[in-house]
Amino acid sequence: NLHRLDAGLLTRYLTRHESGVDVLAAPYRPQMADGLTDEQVLQVLRLLRHHYDYVIVDSPKALTPRTVHTLEAADGVFIVAQTNVPTIQNIQRSLGLFERLTEGGKTVRLIVNRHEKNSDISLSDLERAVEMDVYWAIPNDYAAFAYSMNAGKPLTMNESSPTARELAGLATRIAGLSAEDTVRSAGRLGSLLGRLREKMPGAARGGEARMIRRPQVEGETA
Repeated sequence: NLHRLDAGLLTRYLTRHESGVDVLAAPYRPQMADGLTDEQVLQVLRLLRHHYDYVIVDSPKALTPRTVHTLEAADGVFIVAQTNVPTIQNIQRSLGLFERLTEGGKTVRLIVNRHEKNSDISLSDLERAVEMDVYWAIPNDYAAFAYSMNAGKPLTMNESSPTARELAGLATRIAGLSAEDTVRSAGRLGSLLGRLREKMPGAARGGEARMIRRPQVEGETA
């Protein structure tokens, strides 16, 4: 239906979560994605950019042509890494691409996931190896992550999880809010989105818009 894709049709394909996030999920059968061209993927992303203040693409690990085109269309790229040798080698192999993205005006930032303070490879070791500063580090909490996956409940809604609070802090920093706006006690993504609605000029109010929406601005990029 890409030939008649508009906001109304796109809404039918989105899944709304109680946390305040709308999700455009991957096809249930992976082979269904094979027929999509790079341009068609970018067409969907362009439409989403006009209706949301924040569009996050969870891309595959492999740097396929489609993934590279998506990175080139983004305003910011976040490299999610762990402090181990295979991760460092993969980032080093991709430094040329990341440098090209930076030269084109993109922000490329390094986020460390499942960080262990006593890891054999420290954050400073990682920074020296890939010649990038660590933008944020998410502590390892296997039990909380496992429960989140098995229960189908986002980790950010776990009020007792230190990792959830770190994720809320990361979202606060990305959104450009002050430290006081971080959801200290709960780390709930839904609560943070509510605060973002208050901060964003012209953002829609009301319970019907679970994701932050805005009026379309001609020529604006996400």
